[in-house]
Amino acid sequence: MRWAWRTDAGQSAANLAGLAARLHRLTIGARVNNPTHQVVRGTGVLRFHGIDRVRRRFYNKIELRLLLSRCGCRMDRIRLSIVCVSISILVCLIAAGQQTDSKDSQTDKEKAQALRETVSKPLTEKQKKKKEAQLKRELESPYRKWLNEDVSYIITDEERAAFKRLQTDEEREQFIENFWLRRDPTPDTVENEFKEEHYRRIAYANEHYASGIPGWKTDRGRIYIVYGPPDEIEDHSAGGFYERPPEEGGGETSTYPFQQWRYRYVDGIGNNVVLEFVDPTMSGEFHLTMDPSEKDALLYVPGAGLTMMEQMGMSSKNARFQNSDGTHLGQAFGGQPESMMEFTRLENYTAIFKPPKAQFRIWRRKSIPRSATTFCRAKCAPISFR
Repeated sequence: MRWAWRTDAGQSAANLAGLAARLHRLTIGARVNNPTHQVVRGTGVLRFHGIDRVRRRFYNKIELRLLLSRCGCRMDRIRLSIVCVSISILVCLIAAGQQTDSKDSQTDKEKAQALRETVSKPLTEKQKKKKEAQLKRELESPYRKWLNEDVSYIITDEERAAFKRLQTDEEREQFIENFWLRRDPTPDTVENEFKEEHYRRIAYANEHYASGIPGWKTDRGRIYIVYGPPDEIEDHSAGGFYERPPEEGGGETSTYPFQQWRYRYVDGIGNNVVLEFVDPTMSGEFHLTMDPSEKDALLYVPGAGLTMMEQMGMSSKNARFQNSDGTHLGQAFGGQPESMMEFTRLENYTAIFKPPKAQFRIWRRKSIPRSATTFCRAKCAPISFR
């Protein structure tokens, strides 16, 4: 007869002892009230002593099955723990996804509600004005760029004020067309040389004079756009050793990077106009200066970079900081020219930033001659005369 027995590790020792006695009676056929056996506590394993070889072999099979059932119980516990951990992780992920979906759905509901309110409720006067102003700003952006960037240096104050008074885009387009026509040196041709040269200068300034800001916004870019390339450039972009001219006091010193642009003639200013650009921060941004001593790197170093008069003991370096003309130049060696005078420098500095004068022309039709003769007959007048 074949017997299959199953047990759990948690089964009590008394139940296991009764199970062994019942098995002993069924297998041998004799009634045994007190079989010799031993229960090992806490393990669920039966061990038998004092029996014959056949019973011993049979009981060993029972012990093996009990051990296998104990191992299976342990495996079931491990599997159960893994399943519980997996379920908890899955629940957390589902909860997080539901929370994100709820936030997204809430945002969508708010947007839909705002849209419904906008569609259903009429706009107030304040909202209408705000919307119209925003639309006007969007539509006027190309014209604002043209006014504040493209022609900001060459448009006159009167033209700027007139352009701001315009109401429609057609009027603005007509104004821009007439703006370039008034400055066209050859109106009989299709090309407008002034306009082409102007935009070429803007592109050149952006390419060569940019330093953290667009090139057209720098001082060198502005001068180049308005007056074109200079006739002469004295370039000291690396700074270093510099020998002063006599009008600046003479002597030797060390300077910051600077450039001097010379124009033979500038309309509205005069002849031999010299403009000096200095970069005291050594960042590549040169700005126009009225003080020729601003480029002196040894200006605030005692006993260094002395002028000729200071070297001869006829002046002191401290006297430079007592000048009333806004400069820190030393005493000129051999006299000071008119271009270095205080009011001359101020006047030139102010005039150089003014827009050039526009050449307003009167256009004539080809059918109308330049000179005409008028005469009147007596019958043409509707009144009597003597």
